[in-house]
Amino acid sequence: FTGKLDPRVTRITVASKEQEPKKTPLPKTIVICLTLLRTADAIAVNGFYAYAPYLVRWSLEEGASASKISLWVGAIGSSYGALQFVGGFVTGWISDYIGRIPVLILSCVASVFGLVGFGLAKTVWAMAIIRGLHGLLNGCVGVSTVYAAEVTDDTNQAWVMSILTAAWGAGGVIGPAIGGMTAFPHRTHPNIIGPDSIFTKFPVLLPMVLFAILNAIPMFMCPFMPETLPDAPWWGHPTEWLRRCGILPQLDAYGRLQSTSTMGEAHQPTDIEMDTQPTPTETQLASPETPSTANDGGALSP
Repeated sequence: FTGKLDPRVTRITVASKEQEPKKTPLPKTIVICLTLLRTADAIAVNGFYAYAPYLVRWSLEEGASASKISLWVGAIGSSYGALQFVGGFVTGWISDYIGRIPVLILSCVASVFGLVGFGLAKTVWAMAIIRGLHGLLNGCVGVSTVYAAEVTDDTNQAWVMSILTAAWGAGGVIGPAIGGMTAFPHRTHPNIIGPDSIFTKFPVLLPMVLFAILNAIPMFMCPFMPETLPDAPWWGHPTEWLRRCGILPQLDAYGRLQSTSTMGEAHQPTDIEMDTQPTPTETQLASPETPSTANDGGALSP
């Protein structure tokens, strides 16, 4: 090594850096909402497994065999994924017609009702049916992934997808921890939960309510996220309902206040926009394909 640097290497390095595309800033608000959505969903799905054998043994008749308990634990646990496999196609197809945001909101609503209903179930059949319906109607995993792909580009898409994947993994850790600490509270915290408490009659209602609250947070955030589906119907977005009812101000495509909604209508240029548009002469001069005009008679030059 002589300590000398080939100038050609320097030129190649500088040129490659200049050709690198500039990274688009992350849509932080949208990423936060999608992260909470995926984390809450993972918490709700995986929190069941911390107390599953004890819940099934509590719901079955006294003296149920270990094989019967394990059979029902597997049936209840797999009912969510089995019906979500079918529901994922349906919710994705619906989101192509009414938009991504309505499907995300309906998925959160289905999660809230499904979680509370599971906490109020006393039989293994009711638990399996409610958990299966929860998976059938919850399409947030697929639709949120599509939404994340539509609000990003090649410079930041991989980073956002990595965040969503990490959020699901974090929910898989937090969910069983919360479920294990809050299930059967009349046994783990007898000084706080008395024998006549509702959490004694329904031993897993407390963790289910906590999971439902976590899923309700992104449910109230999604209406304020922009819709990414082109030509989505206005009635599918909750904030547009609020605008048309006069609760929220009406905005046009440029963010200006207006008296009536313009969703679905052609934008009419304002006086300022008309003044800033180039004149035909300026357009002809700016276009390299427009033939030039000779000064002596206006004939087109070859």
